[in-house]
Amino acid sequence: MTEEKRILLDRKKAMQNAKNRLKYINGQGLEVLEIFGEDTKPALEEVFSEYRATHFSFDISADYKISTDAPQEQIYAWIIEKFQLHEGKKYFLLEEGGIWATTKINNVYEAVKSMWIHKDKNFILVDMESKKVLEVGNDSRDEDHYLIDIYITKG
Repeated sequence: MTEEKRILLDRKKAMQNAKNRLKYINGQGLEVLEIFGEDTKPALEEVFSEYRATHFSFDISADYKISTDAPQEQIYAWIIEKFQLHEGKKYFLLEEGGIWATTKINNVYEAVKSMWIHKDKNFILVDMESKKVLEVGNDSRDEDHYLIDIYITKG
């Protein structure tokens, strides 16, 4: 198999895996509107590339943190508050393999709950209106807390 065919096959597999995962959260407080690869939305990829270049570092402190022992309801409320999520608004949700989903939040609490469970307590949203990358999860910077990073792009 040529390298080009292998890359195409890997992209198709990543897309199908994303579709399979997203069907479990569709209708759980949010609506999945579109699923696409990173190369189909250059403005989104530009925003996310800027974030990756500046924020994937252990030297950067999280903007907010909450104990991993906090009750789930408190964690959901914390995410909603810090991300300033709104019903009726569209966000891009990052899936594995560089696959993105355009989502519309219909019920903020249920949407956060379903993304939190679906994404194994780590997820990234992009708000293209405000050019913000919103990331929540747990990483090696502080394993006793869930961390939120909010990045407003310069572009």
